[in-house]
Amino acid sequence: MYKSFNPGKEVARTARDISQEGKNMYRSVFSFRTETAMELGLHDFATWQQYIEQHRVTLAAHNRIRTENLCWAAAFHNEKDHPPLHVVFWDKNQTIMKNFTHPKIPDQIRKQLIKDTFAFKIKAFCEQRDLAKSGITSITDEVIEQFEAYMKSLNPRAFRSFQQRFEQEDEDSLLRLPKHHLADNQSIDQLASRLMMLHSRMPKTGRLAYKLLPPDAKKQVDELVQDLLEAKPYLSQMTQEYVQAKLELAKLYTSDPDQLEKH
Repeated sequence: MYKSFNPGKEVARTARDISQEGKNMYRSVFSFRTETAMELGLHDFATWQQYIEQHRVTLAAHNRIRTENLCWAAAFHNEKDHPPLHVVFWDKNQTIMKNFTHPKIPDQIRKQLIKDTFAFKIKAFCEQRDLAKSGITSITDEVIEQFEAYMKSLNPRAFRSFQQRFEQEDEDSLLRLPKHHLADNQSIDQLASRLMMLHSRMPKTGRLAYKLLPPDAKKQVDELVQDLLEAKPYLSQMTQEYVQAKLELAKLYTSDPDQLEKH
């Protein structure tokens, strides 16, 4: 396999000869912020050369080039804010010229390089995300158990009375009236009332996925969740940590503010 980190005449002559043979020359640019490059130990030609050697299998595989046939050359520019590495590569045994490369191929290469380069960070963020998710689940499971216990504590007559209030009265009157008199835990009583109201707004058929709910039901779900977060600081903390971990993972793949806001 031919390799060169000499950006001068030798590389230019090689590129010209390869092109004249009818082989495709692919070009890639690797660029990190200065602090990220330093964190990864990429500060000179030797370290960048080692980096490409570690990831050349990815370049070859996504372009359907046998690893042993992948040849490449590169030039490093030590720019102040984002030192880039310019790489050209080709298949030394290519016999048929390719006239199109689908955009998803370089995007797949980009994502795979991110996964491989920042595997240690991704592992840490995923552990933080999963720990927060576990904390959220433990709290919400406890809330559901309390709700179920409260509903089971009602005798049949009290339960029917409770249910009829939400079938016959509108939401505004329910918010003005005191909650069920048998409740011995105000927060669970309020939760039960709101869940009954929410139940009446749910579609009677189909899958109860959030994204498929009508706008009015989504609004009530959002409000209920927000109130739960405000009422339970630990739950709010776990949710914030979950969101932050997901956001840090997203930042590895994009710096676009709109995309980050979406995540």
